Amino acid sequence: MKKGIATIILSFIMLLIISRAQASFMNAQQLMLNKNWHEAAQVLVKMSDDNLSEVDQGLKYFALGVASSHLQKWQSAELYFNLSRQKSPRLVSHSYFELAKILINKDEYEKAKEYLEKVSKSPSSRNLQNETYLMLSEIDMKNKKWNSAYKNLSILERRWRGEEDHPLVIWRLIQVELERNRKWKACRWARKLYSKYPSHPIIYDWSIDLPRNKINDKSLGCLASENDIQNRIQRWHWAGESDRATKELQELKERIDEGAKYEIDELMSRHLIQQGFAGEAVERLLPYYEQKHKNYDYLMSLAKAASRGGEYQTAVGAYYKAHKLKTKGRDGRTALFRAAFLSYQFQDYDGATRKFQEFIKLYTKSGLSRDAQWHLAWIRYLKGDYRGALSSLSNILQQKKIHKRKWSKFPEEKIRYWLAMSHLRLGEFDVAREIFNELIKDKLMNFYSQAAHARMSDIPVEKKLTQAPLVLAGIDPSRLPASVFEEKDQSTKLSKEEEESEENLSEMEEEVVVGEEDYDVPPEKEETPVTFKDPKLKENFERAQDFVRIGLYDRARWEFYEVERRTRNKDYLMLLMKAYEDIGSFHRSAYIGQVFFVTPRERYEMNSVKYLWKHTYPLAFQDIVNKYSDSFAVPKPFIWSIMRAESRYRPFVVSPVGAQGLMQIMPNTGRQVARLIGDFSFQVNKLKEPETNIRLGSRYLMRLLKKFEGSVPLSAASYNAGPHRVESWLASFGTLDMDEFIEHIPFVETRNYVKKVTRFFGVYKKLYEGNDQPISWLNKPVPVRLDRKPALRESWEQF
Repeated sequence: MKKGIATIILSFIMLLIISRAQASFMNAQQLMLNKNWHEAAQVLVKMSDDNLSEVDQGLKYFALGVASSHLQKWQSAELYFNLSRQKSPRLVSHSYFELAKILINKDEYEKAKEYLEKVSKSPSSRNLQNETYLMLSEIDMKNKKWNSAYKNLSILERRWRGEEDHPLVIWRLIQVELERNRKWKACRWARKLYSKYPSHPIIYDWSIDLPRNKINDKSLGCLASENDIQNRIQRWHWAGESDRATKELQELKERIDEGAKYEIDELMSRHLIQQGFAGEAVERLLPYYEQKHKNYDYLMSLAKAASRGGEYQTAVGAYYKAHKLKTKGRDGRTALFRAAFLSYQFQDYDGATRKFQEFIKLYTKSGLSRDAQWHLAWIRYLKGDYRGALSSLSNILQQKKIHKRKWSKFPEEKIRYWLAMSHLRLGEFDVAREIFNELIKDKLMNFYSQAAHARMSDIPVEKKLTQAPLVLAGIDPSRLPASVFEEKDQSTKLSKEEEESEENLSEMEEEVVVGEEDYDVPPEKEETPVTFKDPKLKENFERAQDFVRIGLYDRARWEFYEVERRTRNKDYLMLLMKAYEDIGSFHRSAYIGQVFFVTPRERYEMNSVKYLWKHTYPLAFQDIVNKYSDSFAVPKPFIWSIMRAESRYRPFVVSPVGAQGLMQIMPNTGRQVARLIGDFSFQVNKLKEPETNIRLGSRYLMRLLKKFEGSVPLSAASYNAGPHRVESWLASFGTLDMDEFIEHIPFVETRNYVKKVTRFFGVYKKLYEGNDQPISWLNKPVPVRLDRKPALRESWEQF
């Protein structure tokens, strides 16, 4: 009896000791997360090894090593990392990596390389491997082993394209190739760095004169192409440094002789367009008309400037003339389609109809002919020819059934929705109701499903809707900016003639079925015990959990990602969604829910698999969103919808045009909004911090909602394309109902963007607020009327 009591007491004491150790880990976790390295080290040192398993001892020493490294206590850090690799087998690679960093700091390159090579041969995470290649390249460059350095950098250059450290890799490749006596390759990398990353700190002091720029105190002597210079100027604009672009263009103009005057003026016209001075851009180009009127590139540049400046006749004429110069090939197709689209945009529907018909006749095989057919049907609807629209839309639907491959990317729900709307306008309510009901059945709640839901409530019981044509507001053809050249999918993304398309629909249609049998789950509780059968996956997951316990969430995310990319087991993936959310990696949990669990969300009612919907549409960074939603009176679902559409909840993402963070804020927008709220300490790199990004993004949404009378679609369109462009659309076709207005938005990217945000807004409202009512404003007239001429560029002086 006494022995049994003693055993119970001993077990209780051991449990108490273990729980205290775990509490100490929790305290250290929070301190490490907040980068309070000194306090974290104090907590960890006090933890007795007697109360820890050997693996936990290794974890404690690893955390101490990290804290000591940040405190620059290199000797202590080295001791701790050595202890860690001896105690915890699953932390060996990470310990060797950290030891290598310390050795490099001590100039002990050979020993560091030995450790790094062990890491490179171990089954470590992709991120750790990449960081190892970078450090090995540094050592090889120190030792003048240029071929070895080139090998490691080449791997990284491919893997890190678009990542923050890509410019550093290119910088090293330039140096390596110069040492390998391959100047032509060094110049290729130099041009890439010069044109793509002009604002990066490594080359911020480079001038527009590439040959005179230096690397290791030696002039490069590389020549930049006209395209390189154009891209460089464009990147300065995207970085919010238009003044730098102006300065460099002026320097270029002073250096270039008279023979290249047109090239400078053409560059200057692009610059002026970026700044919102399209009229001045046209003035720069017009004097060259007599000399260049048979030059395709000149005509396209003139058309672009005239379009942005609202010079409709000039723009359409230039595009059409460019088409006549190159009737065969993609250039000719692009020019004619833009001429037709611009005519449509400026409501010359007869002119647009003629040009779209000409396009279909000349370029039957082109994918753009499908878009031309859609526009012809849509124009008939806008003109009030609903019978003609029905005929055209039905023909498109028939072609889609016959030529499935050619029409595969064109959404059927879009065609069916406007078929229903044509019937609705004709007063054929039973037919319209039947089509709307079919669209509403989509459990994934696509845009047209939600729009159909709204329209169903609008069908009168007895009285027919008017059959009169839609009356659009008058326009001033010399003042509205155009957008055809903004539609990148018309030209820059084309690969084959049959694949040409006005829209990149893959960005809009984001629900992808991966495998019905493997990824269907019944409507049940999500928490179920999971045992990893693969020892490698188990090690990755346990190592990730270790890193979570000591507040190293970035390392944990990469270990979780190793499991994600090597498994398709639905139990593992469900476990990962929860694990990702616990460390704030909402982009990964949302991706898994979106891609791998679309089937159950599509099959069952939302309430039956709500947990899957919540993983897919998370309340990301909820405390911050709540804070600034309340401060700026912006609906929470709107903030999350913008966040999802912009970055898919990724805090550190930087777009190709320079937009940063969760809500993809451009540097200049960030500066201006920070100024509005009195934050004069703003720095661009702060945009990657969720707190700063959500604060500035929410404040900007407040500005837009105030400007557009609380309209979510108009504010979303403004967030994407700029409020000055939305004003121009309001002046042009602002008398339409909201669903018609959205479909009429001339920028493909913005049109799809507004549909996505609207869809996400509806999902968030239903999922978290239980609001199953249709989005009422979709079937109502646009609520804003413009009583003045639209602005040509966004003004920050107006509050």
